[in-house]
Amino acid sequence: MIKNAEISKTTKGGGVSVGKTVTVENTETGVKQEFQIVGQSEADPAARKISLDSPIGAALKGKKEGDTVTVDLPVGEVEFRIVKIG
Repeated sequence: MIKNAEISKTTKGGGVSVGKTVTVENTETGVKQEFQIVGQSEADPAARKISLDSPIGAALKGKKEGDTVTVDLPVGEVEFRIVKIG
């Protein structure tokens, strides 16, 4: 278990980092989704657990509430606004 541990620095100001739960809103459709940011070995997209190495996780890394990010997904580019970080 320790060999898979990941050390993360707390992002000052509450930015997106491992251990946070993030609610995003698709700026085009208004659909909201919640993701838990986890270490790579814990990632399970079907359970909405994503790592910072995933396309969405990488785009969200270090961002704050109110920020907007663009993610290149299989369906094309999608823009998300960060609604809540907890």
